[in-house]
Amino acid sequence: MKYSTEWRYFSGRMEDGRHFHYVEFKKDKKYFRHWSVDGQFYEDEKEMGDALMVKTPQFEYWFRPETAPIEHWIPKKTYFSWPKLVNVKDDIKVEAWFDHATMQEVGSNWDWIGLNLDCGMSIMAYVKEDYSYCDVTFNSKTIEVQCILDGRHFVIPEMGMYLILDDSQLNPPTTRDIVYKPKYGRPYSEWAFDVVSKGGIIGHGVREKTYK
Repeated sequence: MKYSTEWRYFSGRMEDGRHFHYVEFKKDKKYFRHWSVDGQFYEDEKEMGDALMVKTPQFEYWFRPETAPIEHWIPKKTYFSWPKLVNVKDDIKVEAWFDHATMQEVGSNWDWIGLNLDCGMSIMAYVKEDYSYCDVTFNSKTIEVQCILDGRHFVIPEMGMYLILDDSQLNPPTTRDIVYKPKYGRPYSEWAFDVVSKGGIIGHGVREKTYK
């Protein structure tokens, strides 16, 4: 199968709580990248890197993985995640989620979340109108499960999990309502949240939506 698009994606929280994301693309023979800090969006054209390093005029991080890579079995993609990276540069505490994928085309109208729970569990879900996929990883074991993502409600029925994606207590506040419209690529939104269950915060996560 021929893949025409590749990306490297980082999303996380800085030491002061601000949300950032950084993504590099290679499409055919063209390179471009997007990044943001708390809703301020930037983009330029630069060749893709090959290490867990992020460098922009606003921030620079050198990451190492704290978890094993997880391979996801989504049709028409080769796709893996490191759910937890930590910065090793200048003693600045930063955590991030990392994805790397190659595919035929970056589609529209997807809803994606990555969760890191305090118990050590990580969850990745990818939902479209006609397709949903969810991986749950704990103690180096990954299982594929059915999930329901409805607004801020996230349910995994077979595990009895009902989680709320809650950004009400974040400071700085959420960037949920900001839709980025890059020169290259699909419009998308990106926001951070706490994971809430039974009234208490049990982890944190990030969510990305793409649009037509």
